[in-house]
Amino acid sequence: MASTGYENFVYRGERKFYTELTGRAEIRNAEAFLARDAFVIGGVGAPESGAAPIERAEFSAVDREIHGRDVWAAFAVRVIGPNPSDWCLINQFHDVPDKQDAVVPPPFGAELVPGGRGFRIMARAAGSRHHTAVDVERTVYEIDEFERDRWHHFVYHLVFERAKSGVIQIWHNGVSVADLVVPFGYNNEVGPYFKYGAYRAATSGATHTEYVNVELRNASLLPRVANPRSITPKVAW
Repeated sequence: MASTGYENFVYRGERKFYTELTGRAEIRNAEAFLARDAFVIGGVGAPESGAAPIERAEFSAVDREIHGRDVWAAFAVRVIGPNPSDWCLINQFHDVPDKQDAVVPPPFGAELVPGGRGFRIMARAAGSRHHTAVDVERTVYEIDEFERDRWHHFVYHLVFERAKSGVIQIWHNGVSVADLVVPFGYNNEVGPYFKYGAYRAATSGATHTEYVNVELRNASLLPRVANPRSITPKVAW
């Protein structure tokens, strides 16, 4: 794969699957990352001992001190193939559980609705330390038909706050689809971090996701709503 400014790939069978980057890193070209060839996590290393296998092919940001700060993300994503029959996240802000915590869904995640062609974005909050469940879960954006084989442009503006002052603003293809002030985020020692790509239960079927022009920063990315970066993808797999 040609350079996109990312380093420290994790390899599985000579293929690149996963890397970490700084929170202010940015893909400046329009080369696509194709989350297609997942590696399986099951048994030891799975979220819970003896848990069913999961599959993931994600990029990850390492900036985890984001509670109470403005976080902006802008990107284009294209989904190819049907929704899986089980859960499938295509981007998320992943929590960093404290040692005593139970494994719970991410405080903010975009997912393909099992079966059908739906798409939704969920936000969650938990105020207590070492929580075993979330206190609040809400759907902040949902559509029944997430069109395939086309690029969808998203901009997120988020402020993770477990109190009432959390901010969730989402734009999809230039249209405001969520503008909320609600609690969301978990009471962990370390804050959540952005991940994008495929992360799903190990199910049959091929559901591919492609990403281009991913930007993550604390400064505003509001101009990307009306003027997303141009797309000339070159998938190098």
